[in-house]
Amino acid sequence: RIPDSLPTVYLTHSEKCDCVHSDYESAFYDAAARLAELGHTAIAFAGEPLTVAKKEHFISALARLSLPCTPRFIFSEEGRFEISGKKAAEKILLMPPPERPTAVLCAYDEIAYGLINTLRGGGVRIPEDISVIGVNDIPTSRYLQTPLTTIRHDKERLCSEALSLLFRQFKEPFDRQKTNRIPISCTLIERETTAPRKTV
Repeated sequence: RIPDSLPTVYLTHSEKCDCVHSDYESAFYDAAARLAELGHTAIAFAGEPLTVAKKEHFISALARLSLPCTPRFIFSEEGRFEISGKKAAEKILLMPPPERPTAVLCAYDEIAYGLINTLRGGGVRIPEDISVIGVNDIPTSRYLQTPLTTIRHDKERLCSEALSLLFRQFKEPFDRQKTNRIPISCTLIERETTAPRKTV
């Protein structure tokens, strides 16, 4: 008997085959909850067309926390990484200061880079006026002028669990009745781009 497919494990959520994925649903909830603890209720999301799942996790987190979800604070801008962050920041700068979000959760660290740089160019202080959180904790994030608060995924455990699933498929190539989905917890790394909401 020939197996239906080669042994395959996705490093993202999938309904097709075994997968190991970062638990961004819980991570976005934890990040939004931390912002709420800091007094933020006007929280925005900055993403791009490829980050629809993260946007949905963000919206779900606000609902679970009974926080308002403001449509004009949901940014899904064309262009990748820093470009989409820049475009989101340009839209924020068009809002009167009292109507702006006080915190932004970005889908990637690079989006946060573009957002922060553009907001600062418009006279916004980070984090005094707007707190910012990224996702992925890429190596440069800790070395920025203001080190970035970000969500870190557990790369070592992701790879370890994925290899375990692959070895299991090699050992039992015909046992494909059950699809394994393993979520891996993320960690919120607090640095210097988040602060309590400014009070007037």
